[in-house]
Amino acid sequence: MIPSNDALAMLLVLILMLFWIYLRYKTRIGSRYSRPLAIFVIVSLAIAGGGIVSAVTPNPAPLNNITSLPAATTGDPNPANPPLLTAVAQPTNLGDFVQDQTALLKLGKSLFWDMQLGSDGIQSCATCHFHAGADNRSKNQINPGFLASLKDTTFQVGGGANYQLTAADFPFHKLADPNDRTSTVISDPNDVASSQGVFNSVLNNTVPGQAEDSTTSKPDPDGFQVNGINVRRVEPRNTPTVINAIFNKLQFWDGRAKETFNGVSIKGAADFNAKVYIATKANQLTPVSVSLNNSSLASLGRVIN
Repeated sequence: MIPSNDALAMLLVLILMLFWIYLRYKTRIGSRYSRPLAIFVIVSLAIAGGGIVSAVTPNPAPLNNITSLPAATTGDPNPANPPLLTAVAQPTNLGDFVQDQTALLKLGKSLFWDMQLGSDGIQSCATCHFHAGADNRSKNQINPGFLASLKDTTFQVGGGANYQLTAADFPFHKLADPNDRTSTVISDPNDVASSQGVFNSVLNNTVPGQAEDSTTSKPDPDGFQVNGINVRRVEPRNTPTVINAIFNKLQFWDGRAKETFNGVSIKGAADFNAKVYIATKANQLTPVSVSLNNSSLASLGRVIN
């Protein structure tokens, strides 16, 4: 209810009268009634102020009385023919670089399964992503905590490399009462269940025409050994699924592979030094900048390759 102007005027007069009484007889009532009077004056002013504001700006009408809301929108008027997702999953300037998209799709699938992309001639992208887009292997899949503030090479889960995970190992963060997040923490290792990669070695050179690169095996410095024999190293982050990954604006758990592909690095548009060369003349190469949107997977590929 909005107070009338007369009511507000009477309230203000009453406040002024009480204030005058306080000033006139403050020597007798000041010590006893000063605090109650101060509280009364403050509350009265707040009420008066609220009344004045309400008089200027009335409270909104109840929701069921509002008639200016936009009309409810209907669903897809033609759900049998939804819009194509290429607008968010394909570079808008792809035609500048690709003449045959069908051939490009075939090439991409071939490279995904090609073991020769791995330096050992065995490891492919699909090695860690072939099972529903992720990795379902359970042996030698523990990283001891490389991403901890101080790099940790101690295996807390399983006690060492090449460990066979079991259902009892999960979750790594265990509570005395799983239904009470404030209960005592029984274990909290910084180990990560991830994906094994390649053996520790030093790259000597690539060998044209051969699947494997020329490498020299070196003792693993981070504990990926069993009885002094190297086993495959394990990545410090879990392998995410590749299903629908084309719709991700960023790739990798830390988002370092950017949405814009510059043809050179993972930094996207932030890398001003990223250049590729085009043949402007028969014997002349010119450095140019490349920018493809919706291409975080291409940025990711620069790290892998």
